[in-house]
Amino acid sequence: MHAAFSPYTGVAVTTGLPAAGNTTLEGAGASAAAAGAETSFTVRCRDAFGNPRAVGGDVVAAKVVVGLSLVWAAAADNGDGTYTMTYVVPVTGSFKLEVMLGTTAVMGSPFTLVVSPSVTSAALSFAEGAGTPGSAGAATTFVIRPVDIHGRVPLVNSFQLYLSHF
Repeated sequence: MHAAFSPYTGVAVTTGLPAAGNTTLEGAGASAAAAGAETSFTVRCRDAFGNPRAVGGDVVAAKVVVGLSLVWAAAADNGDGTYTMTYVVPVTGSFKLEVMLGTTAVMGSPFTLVVSPSVTSAALSFAEGAGTPGSAGAATTFVIRPVDIHGRVPLVNSFQLYLSHF
């Protein structure tokens, strides 16, 4: 970019190298997700003076620490100093999200990531047990197995059930 009002022509001013201490995260996916759902956030690289970088090519990585396992995010270089990070955490809970620029943690990392249950799908959920199928007017016992919209059995011990009879 040309420096305004400069007596020197042909002088271009660009941002400096990326600085992890000034790099920031944007988007809800940096703090919240639904179990089994693809979630994303954006990493915005900045130089040592806080200027947003205008070019890509930086080394950015993110991982969610889920107990003894790691869920790595896929990084997409947007070519403008931002990177879209996409991940899927399969279980619910509160986890650490670690984001690195090169080998250095970005400002605020690790972050707290809260993964909530996904929406239960009535169409994918099912009943099983000795009482299926039941007979009208007869007492029966069965187990309802909820399945979320991603085809996964939620790892939570409670859900709401609404029964009605006709």
